Amino acid sequence: MVLVLEGTNQADVVKDKKKYEEYLESIVSEEKTKYKNLKIDNFLNLYKKVKSTDDTQLFCSKIKFDATEEHDAAMIRVNEFRNQYIHFFPCGWSLFTTELPVTFELIIEIIIFMINDIGNFMHKFSDREKAKMNHNIESIGRKLDKIRHEA
Repeated sequence: MVLVLEGTNQADVVKDKKKYEEYLESIVSEEKTKYKNLKIDNFLNLYKKVKSTDDTQLFCSKIKFDATEEHDAAMIRVNEFRNQYIHFFPCGWSLFTTELPVTFELIIEIIIFMINDIGNFMHKFSDREKAKMNHNIESIGRKLDKIRHEA
């Protein structure tokens, strides 16, 4: 999502856009030290930005991802998994083999959209790299489909 949203600068991927603009101004005066704590926006905010092109600097297209409620739920679920894993929150998990493949198939639809439909991402890679990404994603999709049908 960061690669899709960043365009020619990182204003659309940072938490505090005003602070980033101040940072850009500070480059000219070489007073950058107070801006060293700029942080990338959180996962779900980046996802909201992918779904809406109103505030982004997409220079190849202004296509937005038309997410369903299922896509949104999948992104929330993956973000929750990530947060519990990263922050080592002590808990027990019950993960169903039928739920995870569906969740990740929805996530793959979002990834495919970002790779193939928004030029900001793909101009950064060679044709060979693009083909390999698409091949790997298709392979993951086939494996998820197989898991879902075996469960």
